[in-house]
Amino acid sequence: MNVLGFELNWIALAFLGMVFAALTNYSLSSVIKQIDFSKVSLPLVAGFIVAFAVLVFGFVYLSGFDTGKLWAPVAMLLLFSALAFIFSATAFKEGKVALVTAVLGLAAVFLAILTAYLGESFSLKEMAALLLGFASIAVLVF
Repeated sequence: MNVLGFELNWIALAFLGMVFAALTNYSLSSVIKQIDFSKVSLPLVAGFIVAFAVLVFGFVYLSGFDTGKLWAPVAMLLLFSALAFIFSATAFKEGKVALVTAVLGLAAVFLAILTAYLGESFSLKEMAALLLGFASIAVLVF
């Protein structure tokens, strides 16, 4: 893929995604720490996120894209995104941003376990890397 005149492979794109996800987590933490949760309902905020996503999905549907097979995955995406926001926001409110972000980084290990259960195979080197990733976060947090 060509980005700003640079040809980037999937590793470079994933690295850039990670950088922006980290910056998003830092920004979210900065905002969340200033919010008095006794006056804000996280489920309401999650509801706004879902409503926005439904609006975008509706726009895509109205633009003529066949969304027939997308309803179930989009519904799961909306549900999981709203729940992720609620739990992550609460964690950022109560914990250190670096540690919360490190735990959130375990999503890769969790996804690997899930995809292995669904039939994807991993080499010994890949499994060792996943275990080391999990172990490093466990040492950092506990």
